Amino acid sequence: MTAAGWAKIKRQYVTANIGYRKLAQNNDLSESVVRKHMERENWKDARTEYRAKLGKRVAVKEQEAIEQDAESIFDYNAQHLDDWNNLRESVIARISSINTGSDLRDVAMTLTAIQKGQRLCLNLDNILDAGNDTGTIVIKIGGRRLDEQSD
Repeated sequence: MTAAGWAKIKRQYVTANIGYRKLAQNNDLSESVVRKHMERENWKDARTEYRAKLGKRVAVKEQEAIEQDAESIFDYNAQHLDDWNNLRESVIARISSINTGSDLRDVAMTLTAIQKGQRLCLNLDNILDAGNDTGTIVIKIGGRRLDEQSD
């Protein structure tokens, strides 16, 4: 076997999850010949070193992915928090049109739902329900949904 052939076999041993017996079989060599080369040239140490370096690379990639995911989640939550804050401002602007106790109750319930939504965006609560059984927030003032046109 040439030096290049042995280098190829060593590279397969070091970089792949394959044992010397399988390498011997794949290259039509005896197990003892491959084992002797492996021991003489410290293939096990090379494999251990390679796996340690690979593990560090994988750990760095995983950390980068985690940081990217965290940034995406933060951006997503920040946008939703802005939406909740805008909705709160809209509700507060309509407070002057309150005519009945029922309207006042609707506003109070709406502000409570908004606060729950804000807390959810900030990950302060693990509550998925913001005011009803479906987890859908329905805002009503004066018997009308907030997203409905006013007269």
